[in-house]
Amino acid sequence: MISFDQAKSIVNKNIITLDTELIDLIKSGGRVLAEDIRATFDMPRFNNSSMDGFAVRACDLEGASNESPITLKLVGGIAAGDPGNLSIGRGECARCMTGAPIPNGADSIVIVEDTSGFEDKNEVKIFTESFSGKNIRYKGEEISNDDILIQKNQLISASEIGILASFGYGKVLTYRTPQIAVFATGDELIEPGDVLKNGKIYNSNLYIFSEWSKHILT
Repeated sequence: MISFDQAKSIVNKNIITLDTELIDLIKSGGRVLAEDIRATFDMPRFNNSSMDGFAVRACDLEGASNESPITLKLVGGIAAGDPGNLSIGRGECARCMTGAPIPNGADSIVIVEDTSGFEDKNEVKIFTESFSGKNIRYKGEEISNDDILIQKNQLISASEIGILASFGYGKVLTYRTPQIAVFATGDELIEPGDVLKNGKIYNSNLYIFSEWSKHILT
């Protein structure tokens, strides 16, 4: 009898790399990636608001406070999913919801709690100063286009599936799953359901290992 380490070494030396196949993302759980997964675009894809509030020019809010608010002209609004074709100029602002593109000319987002709110359709009072970049998520600050997201040979779990879906991978290149056969030998073995004779035992291991292998390979 050989040792466990010897047996493991023999197995490792005889492992064959299987062919690859392109499979649907929804069926990829438990499979192994056959290629590096790269970002297909920047994340975020565009400059966007991290809070519900108003897009402003920070320089317009110098000296703003609860006691001395600054009133800006409201020129429109952008919601998440809108194309964002909006611009603001001096003394102007725009409603900008979380995830919405930043209007041209704006460099800051003031959260709604620091304003007179969304009720007035013509103007907004701002009760705080701001600074350039406040509450803005800039294009590519998290991930750049073509960055490696998941390396080849990674087992695909729920986390990997989430990343793949987030970057539009409807299909994934994976290695094929191995096909295995399970058998048990011995003159003493009798199949379950047959009459158990003297000196015989039921062939339980075959069924245990067959079921176990199904869960390992799926």
